[in-house]
Amino acid sequence: MIYRVLSKERMYQAEELWDYCFEKKTEPFFQYYFEQYCGKDNMVIGGFDKVGEEEKLRTMLHVNPYMLHLRGQDMLVPYLVGIATAPEARGQHLLRPLLETAFEVLRSQGFPFVTLMPISAGIYLPYEFAYCYYRHEYKMPLTKLQLAAIGDDLSAERLDLVSLLQSVTEEKVQPCNPLADIYASVTAAWNGVPQRTAFQWRKLLSVVTQENVLCAVVYRAGKAVGYMLYSLTDGTFNVQELLTQDAAAKNRLLQYAAGHRSEAQEFCWLAEPWDKTYLSFEDQALTGRLQPFMMARCLDARLALAKLPVAEDM
Repeated sequence: MIYRVLSKERMYQAEELWDYCFEKKTEPFFQYYFEQYCGKDNMVIGGFDKVGEEEKLRTMLHVNPYMLHLRGQDMLVPYLVGIATAPEARGQHLLRPLLETAFEVLRSQGFPFVTLMPISAGIYLPYEFAYCYYRHEYKMPLTKLQLAAIGDDLSAERLDLVSLLQSVTEEKVQPCNPLADIYASVTAAWNGVPQRTAFQWRKLLSVVTQENVLCAVVYRAGKAVGYMLYSLTDGTFNVQELLTQDAAAKNRLLQYAAGHRSEAQEFCWLAEPWDKTYLSFEDQALTGRLQPFMMARCLDARLALAKLPVAEDM
């Protein structure tokens, strides 16, 4: 097995393996990812097996860079995604050499950490990955989403994401983008949060508009103070992202969600781990649970401590 970074000429094999394991080629995300992002702004590492005169891609992982805000500084951290093995090569223990190759490449590029979102944490625990992010998961019948009454100073409106996408270039987020302003102000004090440049906003909006994601914005005295990205699929109101500047604005958006009882029966939301909405539910069965969400692995302890030293009083 030969492990190396995929060239542009070999990327079609990554597309075929992604189509088999994840989204199909007809899916909006697949089309965006391979037409506009993959091979241009990320790196794909694969394991090849020679079959006659041809090299066949048997296993792969994609390295997508994200700028994270860690301990008061911005740091570029690789995010592993699209880890997959062709069905004919499964059971041959190809994951270890694939990960070791990726670790070696990333160490040589000066990265102290790597992250991933596991489909099953047990796959990655043997390779020294550990939980680093958690989410508070809420799942309940939509009829049970009952919160305190909201004051008259808050209003919720739907936002046209297609028009918003058209206002964002890869170099600049226009002032008319309330989502970017709210995201920046709310996440400023968070640790480990991805930073969203104009490029990242365009990437996000390109995907969600193709996947029919909707958006509601809550206003106070004409100023946007929160937003919610959500979808209505198979009878479920699924919150993809909800950020607000205060609890009242959050409750207003959840009240907006509760008004969709004719379109959905279930409510699902992976909230930030410090979310306190569960304190408002009288029935403890509705309070949800803290769920591991992301994993990370240290690639270079010396470099990690140099970049993020431990305070003397800790």
